[in-house]
Amino acid sequence: VELANLPGYGLSSAIYTRDPAKVYAFRAGIGAGRGVVHADHPGAEAHLPFGGNGRSGNGGRLSGIWVLDQFTRW
Repeated sequence: VELANLPGYGLSSAIYTRDPAKVYAFRAGIGAGRGVVHADHPGAEAHLPFGGNGRSGNGGRLSGIWVLDQFTRW
């Protein structure tokens, strides 16, 4: 986890283990914007807001119903 967080980009992460303690440590310490356990990353999901974390972030959350908040004045 420390090595994965070192570059500061925080893109995505995954862990494959049978040890629940390692899963919890991963979830508590990973700085990535997306993290999965025993799965792969299919890419961006249009129904979820995400603009990246760390140096890879763009600050936007332009997806799903949240896009209305980005482009609308209430």
